[in-house]
Amino acid sequence: MIYATVTDMTTAFGFEEILELSTLDDAAAQSIDAAVIEGAIADASGLINGYLQGRYTLPLLVIPAMLRRICCDIARYYLHRILPSEDVLERYKSALKLLSEIGTGRVDLGLTVADSPAAVGGLPIFVAGDRIFTAANLQGY
Repeated sequence: MIYATVTDMTTAFGFEEILELSTLDDAAAQSIDAAVIEGAIADASGLINGYLQGRYTLPLLVIPAMLRRICCDIARYYLHRILPSEDVLERYKSALKLLSEIGTGRVDLGLTVADSPAAVGGLPIFVAGDRIFTAANLQGY
């Protein structure tokens, strides 16, 4: 699941910054390299999914604005390949902290919490109940 778009990044950080970050190897570029931005967004979305998968059923039907902002902050950090500014680094750290709090349930997205672990590879996960036969009740056999 992807949580942001190139347009979201441009709205959040401005055309000039996103142009510069997407075309670091081409100073004369006049248009944003969408593939570069989308790659960073995909990486950030993968990280977000890792935090959410134990608590929410993915893919989410609605993307909360909070996740869109978190995705943009993380993608922006990923795009700063050299030395990110203090602001970029702080927003990244804040995004990770917020994701951790969402994952543990301290911060609620206002979505339905998954009742059971998500399926893996399209197959359901079965969780074993209490053991019927234990060393204590088999003693003497």
